[in-house]
Amino acid sequence: MKTILIVEDETILREVLGELLIDCGYQVLTSSSGWQALDVLKTNNPDAILMDVMMPGMDGRDLYNEVRKLPSAGAVPIIMMSAIIRPSQLDPGIAAFVAKPFNLDTMLATIERIVTEPPADHH
Repeated sequence: MKTILIVEDETILREVLGELLIDCGYQVLTSSSGWQALDVLKTNNPDAILMDVMMPGMDGRDLYNEVRKLPSAGAVPIIMMSAIIRPSQLDPGIAAFVAKPFNLDTMLATIERIVTEPPADHH
């Protein structure tokens, strides 16, 4: 079973995405902030991270940079989502970008693609 970490400060969206992914057979970890996500990653190794860009405190771009420094999670694919930020404003190393508001089928297809494709070889 693949595990997805959802990092989203909006409670309703975090819960809806979590329920949707559980219904589709994923194990789900959730976090409401970048700092909380880093705590979750200390003891969990998800197959992918779905994170919002615009969050209070530590935004998704800062969190992305922090995750990349972690030996345990540095290679985990990261899907970023935002209503305001465009993909060109984000690190080119992200696995995927989903614009908000998103279609749930598009989101599921994106997650499925990311967790089933072989990891990119950076050598």
